[in-house]
Amino acid sequence: MLEQLDRLMQQRGLAWIIALGAPAESADVYYLLQGARVGHALVLKRQGEPPLAIVHPMEREEARRAGLRWATPAEYGAAAIQALGLPAHQTAARLMLAVLERHQVRGPVSFAGHGPVAATFARLRAVLAERPELEHVLEEPPSVLQRARMVKSEEEVARIRAVGRRTEEVVRLVVRMLASCERRDGVLVRPGGEPLKVGHVKEYIAVELIRRGLDDHGQTIVAPGREGGFPHSRGVESEPVPADTPIVLDIFPQERGGGYYFDMTRTLWFGEPGERARACLAAVEHAFAAGLGAIRPGVLAAEPDEAASAVLERHGHPTRRQQPDTVTGYMHSLGHGVGLELHEHPMLSARPGNTDRLEPGAVFTVEPGLYYPEEGFGIRVEDTLWLRPDGELENLTTLPHEPEALLAEVR
Repeated sequence: MLEQLDRLMQQRGLAWIIALGAPAESADVYYLLQGARVGHALVLKRQGEPPLAIVHPMEREEARRAGLRWATPAEYGAAAIQALGLPAHQTAARLMLAVLERHQVRGPVSFAGHGPVAATFARLRAVLAERPELEHVLEEPPSVLQRARMVKSEEEVARIRAVGRRTEEVVRLVVRMLASCERRDGVLVRPGGEPLKVGHVKEYIAVELIRRGLDDHGQTIVAPGREGGFPHSRGVESEPVPADTPIVLDIFPQERGGGYYFDMTRTLWFGEPGERARACLAAVEHAFAAGLGAIRPGVLAAEPDEAASAVLERHGHPTRRQQPDTVTGYMHSLGHGVGLELHEHPMLSARPGNTDRLEPGAVFTVEPGLYYPEEGFGIRVEDTLWLRPDGELENLTTLPHEPEALLAEVR
């Protein structure tokens, strides 16, 4: 994977990448350290060389086990620097300067990673002031690291596929559990007579994901009725799950402890949602097919979004293409890359300035939706797909979109 990073660094004229943070918190640090189970690290990546990680001495065995090039702060005079009794950000800056001097870091450099904004800003400002031979390159997204992460290796895709398989296992269980409930007084009722609440569903999902080595970070969307009309509403946990109305289930877990994501959405209903909801689902399915039909190697990632928008406009729905500030209808883009971050490049969006292309190896979602909160519902379907190295598109999601078909499959 790092070979393509070196190529991209050469194209952009970068001599070094300096990354700060923990692999569990920063996708870029995770990528550079190949998922090593270390805490906070300072990572130096020189063009043409493997990364060097400066790690806490308590984590030196994890670094060794992961096959990293590594060192500890002690090798750069950390004890003497700490003995000066300076404020924490100045101590960190002095240690970083010692590391950069030892490895003769100079020339065009890009910074990456994750950390407290104020302290990190103070440290980097001090470092750049002390080392004028560093030429800070401010990269517009996608950065070289983001671009490198856009193209997945076979091993990365295998991990995403495995997360997807386990995610779909949980979706099957959830649909089966919902289907086991009675419909009474307009809501779903659990065996024993207690109304099923959104919080019950989310708790069940979280537990089943944990059993499979996945983590939803408490963010799974279970949004019935009007809540589903707001694309990122998580649902109100204290509310009962209604019958005869669409329920948006958007589930996007990550490998527990940091790693790869998977992302899928299904719109469910148990009972009769009405003709308007059914017509919207049919329009969304047409848009989904149009988006897939526009995907080919090297295409601008905006084109599938344009194709989906055109279909939904023909069905009479507002889109951002026609009404950029719309808050109903099709009010978001078609999809996004999936990998070490839930939302990463390429962005399948027709927004102005998006130059992303769909290259072989990319993994991304296709997720058209329609949102009408004042009518009491939203509709979305979403799959994760892989544009294979041979140029063929493979859907990594296997469960059907149509609610009755999904229910029939899981029973």
